[in-house]
Amino acid sequence: MRLPFAARALATVACLLLGAATATAHAQALPEQWDDEGLVVGQIAGLSHFGVSTWSNGTMAGVTVGRRRLGAGSLYNGCVLFKRREGEHKLTNAYGVRTSSVLELPVGRELVVRKGEITVFGLLYFLPNPENPKAFAVVAFDNREETIDFLRRTYPTVLTGHDSAAVVLAPGNYLPMERLVQLRTGIARHEARRTQRQGQFWVAGRAGTLAEVKVVGDSVDVLRFLPPATYQEPLVNGYDEQGVLTFAAQAQKWRVVNGVVVGVPGK
Repeated sequence: MRLPFAARALATVACLLLGAATATAHAQALPEQWDDEGLVVGQIAGLSHFGVSTWSNGTMAGVTVGRRRLGAGSLYNGCVLFKRREGEHKLTNAYGVRTSSVLELPVGRELVVRKGEITVFGLLYFLPNPENPKAFAVVAFDNREETIDFLRRTYPTVLTGHDSAAVVLAPGNYLPMERLVQLRTGIARHEARRTQRQGQFWVAGRAGTLAEVKVVGDSVDVLRFLPPATYQEPLVNGYDEQGVLTFAAQAQKWRVVNGVVVGVPGK
């Protein structure tokens, strides 16, 4: 299965100020108590192609399960995270609030939730068709190991008492992790060219991309990746005089120092 429109789908993110990252984040109650339910987790990426930000806690972007938008408290760092009773559910669409409308992108993926298990629906990446503004494709990647690692690093209390919980992939067709690496390689090259920098440095972008690149003339080599610090988008890249990357969403900033991601406290 090939990624449609991939070469053309990485449109330029609108210019944003890094200073916006100092805003106060919405308080969110993590789904920490799910002993009698199942946990559902996945990511939505590529919505910034459509003018939608995933900075919010689920109020401005997120997913609909059945007929209900999950809303506030369902989106954490661009990662969809919620608990559900045992049974069959449907991930109907991803939504995003724009200036004058609400965008809904149909997904139609089944979720089979079992008590005490973690159901992963993968990273859903939305690709616009540049020849038809009303058309799009959604590609699902099987990133189970990355997802659980992200939760352990970022929201460990969600997994407290569930260290041995079974991790189950929701039904559906998925591309392997190797294809997600290919996608991120393209995103990293795109972000590197946007900086107009030369030499070796770090870039951050869609789909959890965090990569070290080397640019010589028009050639961009992607040297390595770090595990995602966030799945939010759009992200803004900035560099200090030493070439250290700071990347930011609305209410958060991170720096990459000697190959290590460090959170930057808000002012």
